[in-house]
Amino acid sequence: MTRLTLLLISLCFPASLHARDESFIIKFRTYGMHPGIYNGLSYRDNTNASTGLVFASKSRSTEYFVKLSPENPVIRFYRNETTAKEGAQNNENAVTEIRVHPKDAELLLIFRKTTAMEREAYSVFAINDSASVSPPNSLRILNLTGFQVNCSLNGKRFDLEYAQASDPIIPDKTNEAKLVVVAEGITRYHLIYKRNLKIRRDERSLLILCPPARQGSHRIGGHLLTEHL
Repeated sequence: MTRLTLLLISLCFPASLHARDESFIIKFRTYGMHPGIYNGLSYRDNTNASTGLVFASKSRSTEYFVKLSPENPVIRFYRNETTAKEGAQNNENAVTEIRVHPKDAELLLIFRKTTAMEREAYSVFAINDSASVSPPNSLRILNLTGFQVNCSLNGKRFDLEYAQASDPIIPDKTNEAKLVVVAEGITRYHLIYKRNLKIRRDERSLLILCPPARQGSHRIGGHLLTEHL
């Protein structure tokens, strides 16, 4: 085949016509940890389309879908704000973003309020929320305290580093889970959390361990998300 023939073919069939769309879709839900104001938040995908988020107070939100490109797999979140000036329009201010991976097919995005430059901002943490890692009749524990904790659940002991989630835990025949959480101090271990949980066969639960409400306190908090299947 001559060089002229190849040139004519390339002109008649541009490479753009043969380029594959390598974009991928992520399914996610959201949860906002207290305290925090999460109304007015939205996200944009790689087409720059804006979608508003609705947070539930004590459970996962409804499902959202975002289309991203492998070159820039980032979900960006904005807050819609309206100034008091006459005739002003809504402004979108960026508040946080998170980079995801194409293999992260189903995520739970956990929002937390932070303070930056005297304005409200957020951090967002992603956890795999698929049925394979969080099946029915199971409990997972996510450590967002900021430090390592030592857990005991129905007598079984395990450690959780910061930002680590446990494997799914299946309760005993009574469907009860007795959880005790301690943290290592300078001279001894401190009891920082204790809770009795009931895990039903038609639901799955995620317990998020969060930092102490007061500086210097040893007591942490817990957010329990339960989903009926």
